[in-house]
Amino acid sequence: MIYIALGVLLIISAVAVKVSKKCTDTVFLVFAGILLFVLSAFRDVSVGQDLNNYVHIYDRICNTPLRDIYHIRSIYYEIDTEIGYNYFCKFLSYISTDYIVLTAATSLISIGGAFAIIYRYSKNYYMSVMIYILFGCYFASMNTIRTSMVISILGIALQFLINKKYIKSLLFVILAATFHKLALTFLILFPIIGIKIRYRYICVIIIGCIIAFISGEEMLLWFANIFHYKSYIRFIGNGNGDGLLLMLLMICAGTAIFWKSYIISDKYAQVWVHFMAMAVVFSVLALHFNLISRIVSLFTFYVCILLPNVIHSLKKENRVWGYTLVTFAMSFYAIYYLYRLDDLNANVFPYVFRFAAI
Repeated sequence: MIYIALGVLLIISAVAVKVSKKCTDTVFLVFAGILLFVLSAFRDVSVGQDLNNYVHIYDRICNTPLRDIYHIRSIYYEIDTEIGYNYFCKFLSYISTDYIVLTAATSLISIGGAFAIIYRYSKNYYMSVMIYILFGCYFASMNTIRTSMVISILGIALQFLINKKYIKSLLFVILAATFHKLALTFLILFPIIGIKIRYRYICVIIIGCIIAFISGEEMLLWFANIFHYKSYIRFIGNGNGDGLLLMLLMICAGTAIFWKSYIISDKYAQVWVHFMAMAVVFSVLALHFNLISRIVSLFTFYVCILLPNVIHSLKKENRVWGYTLVTFAMSFYAIYYLYRLDDLNANVFPYVFRFAAI
């Protein structure tokens, strides 16, 4: 029910902003961000499959002296979070040991960072917010907390990378990796970000997908053995994400159809296509190992930028059809997403306020 109320409020606010002559689209973006932040920050510990674990880790860190945080993983075997996140939690513990400080701080970074990226790059805030919710990015942020924080930090790294400030970009990638090691996959973009999207590039991506589909399990087993992730070997072969992969392929096809007009209207068009290409390749790997879906989410977030900007490149009389099609597709995907919960979005339904559960 709370999510329905959220949708109604967002629709009303969008209409109000459009009707008003004094308000800009940024007002809607800020209002939407505040609403989503409040729901995420003040949720009960039952909302989000991983939140219980994060609260337990937070309690451990709160009761651990600062001098022991660096090697806390050797003290408590159940703590497997990275060093940056551990120090982040220790800093929060000086404010309060109540886990609401944790959910508020992580929500502020995750949602604030995501909306800052939308503000900077999107040509239609309304559609970007809709996609952020219906495509599952928002619900995933309640579950895979560190991954969502990493997306926000990497947004800064992306800005430096686009401007060819590679050292600064690398520093933010390293910072993000101290919250979650999967941030290192962002380094893939460094050598390819400047590559023009040509048929040859598309062929390489297709070949990469075929190899990942045919030899994905062998590749993952090799990686797990080389980099000492042997504890994950038993999960290789259990994958998911076929629905997401299909959606990504449809998005890529739609982008290809309107590529000529899109590349003229958006100077970062090729950047977003690189993100989609990486999302597709990793989605194929996720068919063999479902935890890869967390890497995929680093790239799929930028669907919130790509689709609105593609539609914005169309002639004004054709945009309404584009908005309608995307709204229908995202709504359909949200229904699929709701009835096929996975580790990225499990336990976010039903929603319970922290104070309502006391």
